[in-house]
Amino acid sequence: MTLLSESEAAKATGLTRFAIRRHLKNGQLSANNGLIDNSELIRVFGPQASNAETAFGHIHMNVPLHLVILFD
Repeated sequence: MTLLSESEAAKATGLTRFAIRRHLKNGQLSANNGLIDNSELIRVFGPQASNAETAFGHIHMNVPLHLVILFD
């Protein structure tokens, strides 16, 4: 399970953070504790959103992104 912040989801999909927030607000996209699962991006935006995993690697819940990058 790859969990992404709104900013990371925006980068992975090529959308703006505002667009991601709009999809969350409208209920088209769901998040858990402010994090969006990569499978949610694929469900809403299609397979092109799957570059989230290759762009960010495995991001684990409750671990800041900078620590994941340092220790990955």
